[in-house]
Amino acid sequence: MSEKKAVSRDVAIALGIACIILIAGIGGAMAYYTMTINNKDSIYDNYASSHSHTDSDYNALNSTYYNYVGNYTHSNSEYDSLLSDYNSLTVASLTTVGLDVTNFNYYWFWDPPSHLTINGYIFNMGTDTAYNCKLHVKVWSSTNTLLIDTTIDYGSITGRSYTTITPNTEVPYTGSGSYWQVTPEWTTS
Repeated sequence: MSEKKAVSRDVAIALGIACIILIAGIGGAMAYYTMTINNKDSIYDNYASSHSHTDSDYNALNSTYYNYVGNYTHSNSEYDSLLSDYNSLTVASLTTVGLDVTNFNYYWFWDPPSHLTINGYIFNMGTDTAYNCKLHVKVWSSTNTLLIDTTIDYGSITGRSYTTITPNTEVPYTGSGSYWQVTPEWTTS
């Protein structure tokens, strides 16, 4: 005796509905991805039509690149030298700009004391701040006797900026000055 197992009608209907839902889902996914691909194709076609380059354009650019690489190679020492040059531009470095020094010599006891009058600017050429900025002033007589050796403090000067030398700065000294030296001094910290 052979027995047949039959699937109940409810199970068959449930499986049929599940199959219909899966087929509808697959159809919906296919429709969505077809629209997405068509959209991407359209974007690519628009780009390609406005940015077309031929093989000869590509070959010319490639040739130019390899010529450049072949002709403009630099050694590590050249790069190190350029880096050193760049770094030296960042270090604080002071110079005077528009420096005007006038010497006033007086010989009689009733005259005011001899002095230098200094005007101008102190400029920091580096990008780093210069600290403890000073003008170092020296005056010598005609016999090379040092009459005065002094400094005038200006504090700190930030990179790529300047400070004005106090207008008509007077540096008094005793004697008759023949020549002088005014130089900026600073520290980097």
